[in-house]
Amino acid sequence: MTESADVDIALTFLLRDEPLAQSILDEFQDRANVYLYSDRQGELAGSDGMDNFSQVFQQRARICVVLYRDGWGKTRWTGIEETAIKNRWMARNDWHFLVLISLDGTAPGWVPLTHVWLDWERFGMPALIAVVERKFSEQGSVRQLGVVELAGREERRKGKKERQANYLNSGNGAVAADREVASLFEHLANQVAEIARRAPGLRIAFRRRSTLDWVGVITSPGYSVTIGWSRGPTARLCSLFIAERAGPYLFDNMFEKYQVVSEFHVHLAVDESDALVWTEESSPGQLFTSKAFGDRCIEKVVNRAQDESVEELEDNRSAETEYDPFDG
Repeated sequence: MTESADVDIALTFLLRDEPLAQSILDEFQDRANVYLYSDRQGELAGSDGMDNFSQVFQQRARICVVLYRDGWGKTRWTGIEETAIKNRWMARNDWHFLVLISLDGTAPGWVPLTHVWLDWERFGMPALIAVVERKFSEQGSVRQLGVVELAGREERRKGKKERQANYLNSGNGAVAADREVASLFEHLANQVAEIARRAPGLRIAFRRRSTLDWVGVITSPGYSVTIGWSRGPTARLCSLFIAERAGPYLFDNMFEKYQVVSEFHVHLAVDESDALVWTEESSPGQLFTSKAFGDRCIEKVVNRAQDESVEELEDNRSAETEYDPFDG
């Protein structure tokens, strides 16, 4: 721990991730001194503002928490913060003050992977808080909240949940949902194309029924997952319909003999970073980004791509020799 530390936790992030930073602030502000630049812009005024800002990350903070994604370190403020963190490491040859949370699965090359937490999309806010709390405990101590402070925190959480619910019930939420489903389908197309290139023996493909709607299928000889988008006037009334089949499917009757083994809906929710995410109706507490949910669907097909015998598939196609559903 640095002897000049008067800040317990300093947060650095890109502007798009400020809601997540605010959630971390809300979790710790009653039991630790948390530095969030957007709450302390007055300190940056004057000729010494920039130096004071840099000193927070280079000397004053017990731990520095980086909410990292590609682009961090390339803006004016995060560039200053990155330089201060690097200078601190070079002066002390010690990374124990740093917690780097990767929000997109990437990390800067200068940070040892042992100090990078890569599981934001998988485990979410509770695990993130646990990581920060553990690191803070190593460098100091986390004060327990009294009943008055607990009540204040719960009031803030209630207000945030109400704002998120209002967003899900709004037309603006539905517009954002349209962008989210487009992102999901783009990810599915790109990932499946890369799998098909690297593992052509799996004979996996992604097809859309039409460019006029958001209905697609990840299909293989052994398993398929169909994804259909139902658009409502608000985000809460939008949903995905998922149908999984023990065989291929391509929007025709040729493979209808393969039974549906699972059907369910996937709804939209708002996570701690105020981003739209997906949640399956059977496990509403589990949240997925579009990338994570897309990978979840693809993994189901990849794991069972060869469940059906290729010979049986060939027999099914022999009547229409010109038609190959897995060709291009």
